[in-house]
Amino acid sequence: MATPSLAMIPSAIADSKVYSVLPNNGDGDFTFNRDSSATRVGQNGLIQTVGYFGSEEVTNGDFATDSDWVKGTGWTISGGKANANTVGDYITLYQNSVLTIGKNYKSSFTVTDYTQGTIRLTQGGSDISGQKNSVGTYVNYFTATNTTIDLQGISSFIGSIDNVSVKEVLGDQPRLNYDISNGVVQSCPSLLLEPASTNLITYSEAFDNAYWTKSGSSVASGFTSPSGDLSAFKFAEDGTNSYHYCRRLTVAVASASIVTLSLFAKKSENSYVALFEGRSGGTVFFNLETKTVVSASGGASGTIEQLPNDWCKIALTVTVPSTIANFEIYNSNDGTSLTYQGVSGNGVYIWGAQLEQLSYATSYIPTTGASQTRAAETCFGAGTSSTFNSTEGVLYAEISALADDLTNRTIALSDGTTSNTVRIQYLTVSNSIWATITNIGAGGNQAILQYTSSDITINSKVALKYKANDFSLFVNGIKVATDTSGVTFPSNTLNTFQFDRGNGAESFYGNTKDIRVYNEALTDAQLQTLTTL
Repeated sequence: MATPSLAMIPSAIADSKVYSVLPNNGDGDFTFNRDSSATRVGQNGLIQTVGYFGSEEVTNGDFATDSDWVKGTGWTISGGKANANTVGDYITLYQNSVLTIGKNYKSSFTVTDYTQGTIRLTQGGSDISGQKNSVGTYVNYFTATNTTIDLQGISSFIGSIDNVSVKEVLGDQPRLNYDISNGVVQSCPSLLLEPASTNLITYSEAFDNAYWTKSGSSVASGFTSPSGDLSAFKFAEDGTNSYHYCRRLTVAVASASIVTLSLFAKKSENSYVALFEGRSGGTVFFNLETKTVVSASGGASGTIEQLPNDWCKIALTVTVPSTIANFEIYNSNDGTSLTYQGVSGNGVYIWGAQLEQLSYATSYIPTTGASQTRAAETCFGAGTSSTFNSTEGVLYAEISALADDLTNRTIALSDGTTSNTVRIQYLTVSNSIWATITNIGAGGNQAILQYTSSDITINSKVALKYKANDFSLFVNGIKVATDTSGVTFPSNTLNTFQFDRGNGAESFYGNTKDIRVYNEALTDAQLQTLTTL
């Protein structure tokens, strides 16, 4: 089989770049953009935040000297730590003029010693981290509404702090995301591209915050989360015959919008948990033992994804009837009941609540006191006119689309416009794959090849051959469509590969494992071999 002129197998990235294997002179490298941080599943199966960060904003965050910090009563600096022996609430250790209002930041600090009370990181009094009462390192992302950074001791905090860090999030780092199958992390990553989305839950991990109302239940912190730190909570029922919930009511959304509630959950004494959107009545029960959706009602649909270490990502999608949505989590003793005689202390583990105005759950967006938006991702600009053969060739991709969002998702060879394109499109509204060759100078579309997929969210190998009067589409080892009439392009017409339709529209959102362009029309036998799963 011929050597491709362009080959991108996700493995090497840098700030604002996705590198191709071929050509190796840099012409095949993609320009990438995302103006925010984002999360991915790393090679170890843990959820990690990626992004391009600025320089350190905190001075003397390692407490090497007794300087730069304003110390409230009970705070001292010695031995490379900030030490607290406070009496009362909101006793602060702080620095002024650290943050710029409106910018996004990553913060972290380590509790090295703990005796009593709680500690939190705030910006001018607004909680960033949630209250912490155990040894560990705590990482959070936030948008600055104040310029001051504070460590606040609450409930007469006694303990020691080290390694306080605040860095601006500049974004622009691509995500190599590792797929998980039946709880097992796969060996090869995908390039993950997603649209903009906002997590409207403002305390996504701090279930002990007053933002979350509990009834017939309680929460306790300090359990290992899907990110590997100790930020997960035990959500436990009490011994009453009642509902056992943790919920947030009145989340503002667009009128009559589709929303998706998602949550990471893990069985403990209880195997069952339910998500409930109270405005619509949408309810989904999940079995965390068998990793299955038990039932869905009230117009809702549900999904469950098995993660490592027995965690699951569960989600509920439903249309809300007004401008308000609820996010409600219920313990269940049997997978059918929301109200029952509880057993005190029985429950499940929870982490990472997210409410999006989308018809599916995207990757996790952490919040710590305010809603957070992950910016849309773009990936474009690989190749030159010398990289591609405009008269004949093959466009190959191993890809999967995100869930149905009623939008075309496209990858294309083009001249930088939609006038001359070789396109593979995932039509999410019809769950189909289209291949189109458009030459505007020759009258428009020269070939339109269509294939109805069983599920475009499942990884597929797709190849489009283009040659005058010889067009064909192969999907997963099968020739699914042909066209024997049409022209291609004059030499040097095609000069760029983009994860969109050629002009920035219909951006491809999904997972990409392999992209190749061949500068000759391969045989049917070669195309069958290339696309066989």
